[in-house]
Amino acid sequence: MTKAIFVDGASLARMRPGLGINLFEFKALYQILTEEVGTCKDIFNKPFYTISKAASEGTWVKTIRSRGFEVAIIETENGQDDKLIIDRIKTLKPGDVSEIVLVSADQDFVPVLRDKKAEGIKIYWVATKSPTEEGRRMIGEVLEELLGTEFEFVELANYKDRLMRSPWVGRVFQPEPPKPQRKVKVILEIVTTHDESFALLDDVMKIVKQHPSMKYIIES
Repeated sequence: MTKAIFVDGASLARMRPGLGINLFEFKALYQILTEEVGTCKDIFNKPFYTISKAASEGTWVKTIRSRGFEVAIIETENGQDDKLIIDRIKTLKPGDVSEIVLVSADQDFVPVLRDKKAEGIKIYWVATKSPTEEGRRMIGEVLEELLGTEFEFVELANYKDRLMRSPWVGRVFQPEPPKPQRKVKVILEIVTTHDESFALLDDVMKIVKQHPSMKYIIES
């Protein structure tokens, strides 16, 4: 009896604010997924971890691989990261695995995992129901209805202390400082005819209406 493990790295990264985690401890993540999620202890190949090109800069890929994951660097546009995992799941047969463990909050995996469940494979869906930093739901309504019914749900927040390498620091928005104000005084003096003075006054009033804060005195 074996289990296959898949980690949607982009989705896991989006869970960080809700979990209160800035950097993950991948050694703990590997241990939790391989030893504590599900009943099988034997692993079908290495846990498969997708990571975007942008996130793969620096030492991240080397770090994740050193913790026991197989890492695939992919584009996240057009759901290419999800498709790569979905294609791998499609190839799994009940004779290969008895359990599938998926770390993601994306609903795109529902159809293929439903198919595998119908074939008799147990599904463990690992994510968090904690809201995002902006208060939005991480898990959509469709997926939430299935968690705990069709799929076994595993709440990542229960492992927060072990998974956290460093805590999340919320973004602090500094208000934009007010622009410096200057006082401008303009004095116009003109000798003209009665009709021209009224035409001039009309032009001046048009300018005044565009600047409600303008103070003015008209003398004649």
